[in-house]
Amino acid sequence: MSRPDVSRTLRAWPALPWLWALAPSLAWTARTLSRPEHHANALILGAGAVIVALRYTRGQRLGPLTPRAVPLLLATLGLLSFLWLERHVDISLLSASAAFVTLYGLLGLFVSPGRWRRARAGLLLAIAALPLAEQAHHYAGFALRLLTAKVVAAQLSDLGLAPVTSETVLVLERGVTHVEAACSGLKSVWAASLLLLGAAFMQRQAAGPRLLMAAVVQSILLLLGNIIRITAIVTLTHHFQQPGLANLVHEPLGILAFVTATAAGLAVLGRRGPQRRPSRTSLTYRLAMPRPGFAILLAGIGLVGGLMYEARPHAPRHRQGFAAPLGAELNPRTMALSEGEQGLFRQQGVRMASKHVIRSGALAATVVLVAADSWRAHHPPALCLAGDGHRLDAPRPVRFGPTLRAQYSTTNGQQRTAVHWFQSKNATTPALLERIQDGVFGAPQTWVMVSVLVHQPLAPDDPHLNELLQSLHNSVDRALEASS
Repeated sequence: MSRPDVSRTLRAWPALPWLWALAPSLAWTARTLSRPEHHANALILGAGAVIVALRYTRGQRLGPLTPRAVPLLLATLGLLSFLWLERHVDISLLSASAAFVTLYGLLGLFVSPGRWRRARAGLLLAIAALPLAEQAHHYAGFALRLLTAKVVAAQLSDLGLAPVTSETVLVLERGVTHVEAACSGLKSVWAASLLLLGAAFMQRQAAGPRLLMAAVVQSILLLLGNIIRITAIVTLTHHFQQPGLANLVHEPLGILAFVTATAAGLAVLGRRGPQRRPSRTSLTYRLAMPRPGFAILLAGIGLVGGLMYEARPHAPRHRQGFAAPLGAELNPRTMALSEGEQGLFRQQGVRMASKHVIRSGALAATVVLVAADSWRAHHPPALCLAGDGHRLDAPRPVRFGPTLRAQYSTTNGQQRTAVHWFQSKNATTPALLERIQDGVFGAPQTWVMVSVLVHQPLAPDDPHLNELLQSLHNSVDRALEASS
């Protein structure tokens, strides 16, 4: 590096305290992306970092520190958001996003307003490259699969083919592709969005209406392609009894939809048009401060932010295993978790996941228990039941006794009874949202997801059902007391 290059690099010293303040989130990002399942994300972020490094060291060097109001305000708000999120909210992805916004704001103090505006697509690309799909597959992904299945079932009915339920669509799709929420189409939307943002960044296009329109067109085409793909799978498997052919065509159809949607998105994005002379806007507004004084002020803000940093308390990393011995009155028999269930429950903070068959009098039921310190390990039980072919007739919250409030429904036209709840030492709720809210904002504690499928239809006021559920609730309560 030549002497002028060294001199220009040293001008960025006021940003060093900011990097120190953001170090916990940057370290979390590095640790997360080092995991094998996130290597693709790491590759995207790494490639973007290399492009930025080359762009600003070859012919597009960092300029001198310039006291601009808007970038300083954005960087300061990003730092304050980062500090608040780290202290009060257990969502590391939000903290990392705030850190990237802060770094983008700092960049605006060293480059021209036009170049800073065009780098907005790079910011979106960096945020999108974070492992956002990790939880989306368990929540939005599964819900989107269910919606897609309903659309496919209605479409087949309109075509005059033999009637098929949305639950059958889910089971057939999973049986052919051997995957769960990945077939929602969200992963394709995420990957295509990264390509679109990467193209906009390489072409130095500012994130604006054209990029938004390209993303919308691309996403709609991907979701339509997914519906066509699943329709073909179900038609070949259910109506023509050709599962081998369905297994053969589902990947080519997915690739074709991805290529078509991506090409359409890039076509809408187009190439960068002729550049207009930048007008004087709020982005160009400069503070009336000398550069040395502004450099000291900027470094001071970052230093104060680093000193203010306080991480949210978390549950201890090394805790003893959680045991939930079911009472003898339930006659429990432990069952092995399926491979799909093991993969689903292999999440951060899981202390125990088990499946049992229990009996109380003439009643028999299958119970799944998942104990976890982190809300990320829990998922909507109703969606998993739907994925196994159980259609919930009319789910509603019901109170079973003074302490147990749970979600109740019969399934498949009153063939069985499904009940689930989330239980901690201090609370029981049927709502996953309440459990997530406590995990995100509350003090760290263990929660147990309890999902019960009774092998016959029962009314919520059935005394035998209430006795079975109360016994199960008490067993979990004793386990939580013993583990605290």
